[in-house]
Amino acid sequence: MTVQSPIKNAGLFYLNGLTVANDGTTPNSIVTIAAGAARNSTNLNDIVVASALSVSNIVSGVNGLDTGAVANSTFYALFVIGDSSGFEPAAGLLSLSGSAPTLPFGYDMFRRVGWMLTSGAAAFLAVSQSGLGNSRTMWYHVPIATSITAGGSATYAAVSLVASVPAQEAEVIFHASFTPTAPNDELNLRHGDSAAANAGMAVASGAVAGVVEVTSMRCPASSTSASAVDYKVDGSAVALNVSGYVDELGL
Repeated sequence: MTVQSPIKNAGLFYLNGLTVANDGTTPNSIVTIAAGAARNSTNLNDIVVASALSVSNIVSGVNGLDTGAVANSTFYALFVIGDSSGFEPAAGLLSLSGSAPTLPFGYDMFRRVGWMLTSGAAAFLAVSQSGLGNSRTMWYHVPIATSITAGGSATYAAVSLVASVPAQEAEVIFHASFTPTAPNDELNLRHGDSAAANAGMAVASGAVAGVVEVTSMRCPASSTSASAVDYKVDGSAVALNVSGYVDELGL
């Protein structure tokens, strides 16, 4: 008789459910995490969230901020946290660190499930998160302006995403507008670390000279937020606003 070997869970760094959204009643200070499950950050254990969590930016510790008080215009990493011994229930946590939150007493594992951005008044901006598994898209309900509001650079120039995208490699979704000088003039975007003169990774074409062209563009961005993307244009009045970004939660 052949002895059967047990099949062990390989982990695979999975993420199921755990979708992030502003709370329906108190959206400025509370973010919800839907029920679900995920492998922890070291891919050694599971964190299971049986029912939705409410995480507040005015609470300290479990289901709140790991340290300090909420700040203006700041990105907070949002985590699910767990206790590998099983004594403490799964919970949520907000932290300025995307990789090393300060865990409350009794908790020893975590997994990031998104980012939340505060306004100039320390309120969470309204967002929607879409996608399955480790790749999630965070959509802003109101697009956020970049450093380019009336640009006209004919050679590649840096676009700062400090105010709208976490400092990480990401595919960014832009709401873009520009005024072409001639028919079929182009607005080009490229990754901020690219040095190629003709490396337009995202291109928009203006059909009619002097008529504003408005479009959506997607471009990979560098983790260096101050120069995450470069742009150049045959035309003027370039305005780049961030509608959202793709957050790779498996990284």
